[in-house]
Amino acid sequence: MRNAIIAIAAFALATGAPALAGAPQEHVLYNFGGGSDGAQPNAGLIADSAGNLYGTTSAGGGTGCGGFGCGTVFELSPQEGGGWSETVLHAFTGGSDGEYPDVPLIADAAGNLYGTTTEGGSDNCGAGSGCGTAFELSPGKHGWMEKLLYAFTTKAHGRSSPGLRAPQPFYPDVWNPNGIVFDGSGNLYGLASLGGHCVQNGHLVACYGGGFELGKPAKKRGTWKEKVIYRVRDTLAAGPEGPPIFDGKGNLYGATTSANYGSVFELRPSRKRNWRESALYTFQGGSDGGYPAPGLVSDANGNLYGATTGYLSLAGNVFELKRKKGQWIEAPLYSFSNTADGETPAAAPAFDTNGNLYGVTEAGGQNGVGVVYELSAQGSGWSEKLLYSFAGGSDGATPEGTILVNSGNLYGITFAGGNGGCFNNQGCGTVFEVTP
Repeated sequence: MRNAIIAIAAFALATGAPALAGAPQEHVLYNFGGGSDGAQPNAGLIADSAGNLYGTTSAGGGTGCGGFGCGTVFELSPQEGGGWSETVLHAFTGGSDGEYPDVPLIADAAGNLYGTTTEGGSDNCGAGSGCGTAFELSPGKHGWMEKLLYAFTTKAHGRSSPGLRAPQPFYPDVWNPNGIVFDGSGNLYGLASLGGHCVQNGHLVACYGGGFELGKPAKKRGTWKEKVIYRVRDTLAAGPEGPPIFDGKGNLYGATTSANYGSVFELRPSRKRNWRESALYTFQGGSDGGYPAPGLVSDANGNLYGATTGYLSLAGNVFELKRKKGQWIEAPLYSFSNTADGETPAAAPAFDTNGNLYGVTEAGGQNGVGVVYELSAQGSGWSEKLLYSFAGGSDGATPEGTILVNSGNLYGITFAGGNGGCFNNQGCGTVFEVTP
C-alpha cells in the first residue's frame, strides 16, 4: 500500500522546514506534452512520505472532450540518479467517470486519492457536458482503479427537476463541485457552484449553488450517500468556491466570488438537515481587495488566510480574517502592485512551520507570467520576498494552485509554458520545485 499522503493545509500548518533563505532556484520536474500524459494542470499538489507528488491536469490524457482530452490524475516519482518520472493513474473519458478535474486531490490514511470533476457524469446538465462527479482512486496489483462515488445531477434525488413550467423556486441537487474535504469520521464535504436553489424568471433559470455531504458507507463495498446540506438563496453569495476547510468544532469555511466583490462564509451544522450559513466578511473592492481566489488556510489559532485576485486597477492581495469580540476583522497582509512583485494571486497561500506564507501569482513578475512569493511577518506588518519570476519558456508560465511546502522545498504547477505544443507551442504546463 502507498505511503500515507500529506494533504495540503486544512486547519493545521502545512509541513515544511524553516523559512527559505538566500537565492532560491527553480527546477522543472516535469514538462507536460499535451498527449496521454496530460496538459494544463491548474490545481495544487499533494505528496506522500516517500516524496512522490500527486496532482491533476484539466486536459490531455486522450482524444475525448473535443480532441483535447478530458484530464488526468498523475503521479511524479523521484528517480535514483536524478530526474522524475510521470505515471498517469487515471485518464478521464468525459463520460460517467467525469471530466475536467481542476481542484486539488485529498487522500486517506491508506493512500487512496479523492477528488471531484467539474463536469462529466451521467446527467448531461442541460449543456451535454455533465454535472460533475466525486471519485476515488485506489492502488492495486494491476494499477490504480477509479471508483465513482457520486455523479451530480439536475434531479432532486431521483425526481425530475420541475423545468421551465414549474412554479419557482425549485430545489434540485447541486452540481459543478469544486473540491472536497474529509471530516473526522471519513465523510466527505464540498461546495458546488450551481444547482441547489434555482429560480425561474420566464425562460431563464438561475441556480446559486450550495454545499453537500457524501456519507461514508458502513460497509466496504457500500454506496456513498449524498445530501445537500446548504442551498445558497442570496445572489450575493452565489457560486461558492472550494475546496472548503474545517475548523476544530466541525464548522466549514469557504468563499464566493460571483457577485459584487465576493465574501468569506461559514457553515455551521444544525440539528436539522441543512447547515446554517453566515457571512464572515464581504469584500468592498477597495484596499481590502476583491474576488477571493479559491481556497482558505488557517493558523493554529483559527485565523483564516486567503488571497484576492484583484479588481480593475488592483492586482490582488493576501489577507487575514481574525475573530475579535465576536466579529471577524479583515486585514490585508500584502497588496500586489501590478509590477515585478506579482499580480493576481492564484489560490490561498501555504504556511511553513515558522509561520511564513508562500504562494504564486498568475501574472506579474519580470516577464508578466507569474511569480512565486514569500510573505514574512516583520514587526506589525508583513514583507514580500520574490522567490522566482517565471520567464514563460521551458520554466513554465501562469502558475496556479496552492503551493506545497514539503521537506524545505516548494512544489507547484504552471498552467502553461514548458516544452509541450499547447497554446500555439507556448507549452502545456509544468511541475516545478523551488529550492533554497
